[in-house]
Amino acid sequence: MKKKFFITITILAMLVFVWSQFRHFYIVNNTPFTVWKKVGGYCYIIPGRYYSFKNPKKDYIRVSNTGCLFICLKKDSTLIVFNNRYIDSDSVYINLKNYKFEYYSPNPRSLDEIEKWEEMRRSNRANLPFLEVDVREMSAVINDKEQSF
Repeated sequence: MKKKFFITITILAMLVFVWSQFRHFYIVNNTPFTVWKKVGGYCYIIPGRYYSFKNPKKDYIRVSNTGCLFICLKKDSTLIVFNNRYIDSDSVYINLKNYKFEYYSPNPRSLDEIEKWEEMRRSNRANLPFLEVDVREMSAVINDKEQSF
């Protein structure tokens, strides 16, 4: 009886854990990315495949579970990260120790800054491979092709 109870509790705990941890892998121009939406309000976007159950210590971008990021890859592997201009920039934390990156998040009160941001984003979208992740909607786009979460 105790063995059945222990097995049932273990299976239920595993199901709850799997249900609460959404991890997806995407490949952009031969570069893998892990998108890991976690319970607790954050999503980690990690260059490479990440399988650990622990939060990453380096080489990740953390965005809120309501956030949206647009990431372009330059030929030299530099990541160009655009925060959604309608979301508070405090919702993004970048910890990329082994990657070069550029980060753009315009001041939503500056029309000139928003226009420059839009033009830069449009230009990069047209000329570079990219990954666009909308965490709230649980969707991803790779080079204009819709991906399912």
